[in-house]
Amino acid sequence: MPVKVIPALQDEANIKRRIRAHLKSLGFTKAEDGSLQPPDLSKETYRHLHRKQKKAKLDRSDRWFKKKVDELKGYFAAGADIDPENVVAELEEIPPSKKK
Repeated sequence: MPVKVIPALQDEANIKRRIRAHLKSLGFTKAEDGSLQPPDLSKETYRHLHRKQKKAKLDRSDRWFKKKVDELKGYFAAGADIDPENVVAELEEIPPSKKK
């Protein structure tokens, strides 16, 4: 008897399949206990694992900045306008913001 696919669960199954394929493409493997294991624990591996997400975030920031550059450039001084002798540096503690 053929297996009947329940449409309500089909989307969930497709998402799980895509996540597993993505993790496999990054080099993750399954341990004997069923947990996921990264290719190794080196810093470079973790950089590689996050590379696509980091690029996507930078691309979004770049698009935002390009839209806002004309509005924001008035807040920045030209290099020739800055006299290093008159710069007074101060440390100011900024409390961490709560993430939404």
